Amino acid sequence: MTIKCKTGRVSFLVENYKLPTFEIVFDSVAGQPKLGENVTITGMATSYSGIAVDGATVRYRVIRKTVFPWPYYYRNKRWYPPNLNREIEIANGETLTSSDGTGTFEFQFEAIPDNDIPAKTDPVFYYEISIDVIDITGEVQSGNTSVRLGNKSVILTFEIPSAIELSAVNNQKIIATNLNGTAINFDATISLYKLTPPMRLLNKQRWSRPDFYIIPEDEFKQKFPHDIYKNEDDKNTWHKENIFKKQINIVGQTSFKKGFLDISMPGEYMIVAQGKDISGKQVETKHFFTVFSTTGRTMPGNMINWAVLNKNVAEPGETLKLVVGSAAKRSLLMYEIVNGHEIIERKWITVSRGQK
Repeated sequence: MTIKCKTGRVSFLVENYKLPTFEIVFDSVAGQPKLGENVTITGMATSYSGIAVDGATVRYRVIRKTVFPWPYYYRNKRWYPPNLNREIEIANGETLTSSDGTGTFEFQFEAIPDNDIPAKTDPVFYYEISIDVIDITGEVQSGNTSVRLGNKSVILTFEIPSAIELSAVNNQKIIATNLNGTAINFDATISLYKLTPPMRLLNKQRWSRPDFYIIPEDEFKQKFPHDIYKNEDDKNTWHKENIFKKQINIVGQTSFKKGFLDISMPGEYMIVAQGKDISGKQVETKHFFTVFSTTGRTMPGNMINWAVLNKNVAEPGETLKLVVGSAAKRSLLMYEIVNGHEIIERKWITVSRGQK
């Protein structure tokens, strides 16, 4: 349809729109489904009046895609792993919703992996399921869901801030889910380590790590005493001292009991969770965090420049504490408090091998 006038014209489409009468709802994928086995997809078709849509035709299609949870690497002048965008249809079929007044449907597909992708790259296969439900009147409604499967079927995540005040150490959590984000029960071993940072005072890395080192390390450190030579800032390479190793049963999202994290002093820490999934594959995650105190002069590490707030969100009338420090001798620091574009306060302070 077109509307014209002296100054121009505009065209638009008019369609016979029919309000949908029912919707499709999928169930979450529970447990730890495995690659190479059948995965069951369940759901229901329900009218907006709450009545089940029984005896409807359900047509489904399953497409496999591949994602990689870890960064890609550049090897031999090419990105690795290759064939990142390969997609393939692995299943399709037809079934019916139940006739018992629930409107439920169920079908299975085999979670076929892509064997051309090396298992050492830890690929995650993304199975995209598309369905069309056709009721007895001929109305068609579509729905989509997805299932993620990999060589490891469990994801462990620590809910611990990167910088945490000593008094708040006990209020931390760990989460266990399958690759689809559904909470599961999982037995794990928790290990806590105290890290020892390098003795040299180091600035932040100013450039990416080089492939070749021309200057000898001793000469570099002599000429650039506060710059990083190789991987001195990588906390994985720091000396670590084991504080404890404890067993824990994770029920979805689990808070650590009071006293579980036996931390009594500021410092740099690494916490590791390990366990085995239903296939016997080793599952591990690690998390680095800094514990600081707002009282006393002891800094958590050997930093040239250290600054942290005791909380990032505050209500009107609350008091925030800003902790600044330096492991260097007699360092001059400036801080500013800014509200919008207005500088409310600006001040220079001196710190020397400690914090305030």
